[in-house]
Amino acid sequence: MKKELQRQGVGTSIIRSDFLEHILVLIIHADPWSANPAARLYGRLATRFGSQTVTASAAETLLTERGAFFKHEKLRVEIGPWAALDMLEGRKNHLALHEFRHLMFEQRRRRGVHSIFDLVFQTPKTADLDLHGDKSESDPLKAYSLRMAYEELYTYASDVDFLAKRLGTSDLDQPAPATDILNERLLMLERLAHSIQRGLDDILERFDEAYRQRRWDDRSLLVLSTARGEELTVPSGLLALVGKKNRKHALRRVLAEARDLSSDIRRRAAAARALPIEAEGKLRTVRELRRMVHRADRRTMVGPTEGQWRPWFRSPVQ
Repeated sequence: MKKELQRQGVGTSIIRSDFLEHILVLIIHADPWSANPAARLYGRLATRFGSQTVTASAAETLLTERGAFFKHEKLRVEIGPWAALDMLEGRKNHLALHEFRHLMFEQRRRRGVHSIFDLVFQTPKTADLDLHGDKSESDPLKAYSLRMAYEELYTYASDVDFLAKRLGTSDLDQPAPATDILNERLLMLERLAHSIQRGLDDILERFDEAYRQRRWDDRSLLVLSTARGEELTVPSGLLALVGKKNRKHALRRVLAEARDLSSDIRRRAAAARALPIEAEGKLRTVRELRRMVHRADRRTMVGPTEGQWRPWFRSPVQ
């Protein structure tokens, strides 16, 4: 792969894995002017969002049982072997773009920019809990059993839109597998949205009860929990930017909007998955999923110079 990428003018180098011994990792150098269209896109996204490490490691993804991943602390985007193979043909891949969206959110947070998609559900390390109630090793959502960022709804909704667009293009010789991937991604989006909705329903009920009983302190605004013990973390920057006055009401507005959005996403994802691929409504519903999350992101975004809920940023990762 290294030789073929270099033959296409894509710069590469080799490093050692930062978390697995005796494993080598291929670094794909960011080049916004590469002749390879996929490498050019990945290079532009990496440059825009401050990542110096875009990698392709079959060993790491195989051993961690993930098709691709993003390491927040080092801003490393691992596109995975399937995306790397697509890149050899100059094709974009939904797994790679999924991780670049996570990079976008992380870079925004480092700049002090927040939106509703910065909420995070997680289970305490000492608790025997699973966010989805399924500890099966074969469950494709097991990677989210202990921690689930609300931004996953954004990334998965964008994934299914990307896959739906490719169904009608000539570079797919076998549409059936592509249809299967689209429906699998819709199912994952539906289940993620359902898990988040269930947790937010519980938290809102407990929130209202605590508010009625006036049991509040500053920390109550940052970490809330469900009856099962799952914790929802609200970034302090998100609340600080909303303002100090009526922060309880602002927080409840955030939680209610997040709950309503996850409910709507779950319903639409289920409806799209149930329709046959030839149905006109399937692709239309998928497109609306992407528009929903993008509108919600823009509408709820706040930054250090804004200090209020208003749109001011347009996502470049479509």
